[in-house]
Amino acid sequence: MHLSKPLKLILVLLFLSMGCMAVTPVDPRVKIIDDFLTASIEIKNVTTRVNSSGFMEAQVIGNNKTSSYKKLEYKIEWMDEDGFIIPSILSRWTSFPAYENAPFNFKSVAPRTNAMDFKILLRKEN
Repeated sequence: MHLSKPLKLILVLLFLSMGCMAVTPVDPRVKIIDDFLTASIEIKNVTTRVNSSGFMEAQVIGNNKTSSYKKLEYKIEWMDEDGFIIPSILSRWTSFPAYENAPFNFKSVAPRTNAMDFKILLRKEN
């Protein structure tokens, strides 16, 4: 099959532009801080709710896209309605497994009922 020069140029430009596209995170409140993990770990869903006691809960569902087991950690920082971090002993690195070619999940409950938002950091366990 013979392609015309303009068609070849359009295809090349289309291909190059696709390679430069940024991957939009599922939720900007979840950040993978080890760059090398971004190719092997994907965040599928982030959900929140307020439980019957009035505490906000956050749940993260992800997937280990590789054929190797990974030991990961997350840290969640809860924030009040003004965006200030709520100090808590619960804001610490917590490890969890990410089995090969399998989904993973974790959830956390806010330390106080005035928590309105959060930020989650993910990394490989140290």
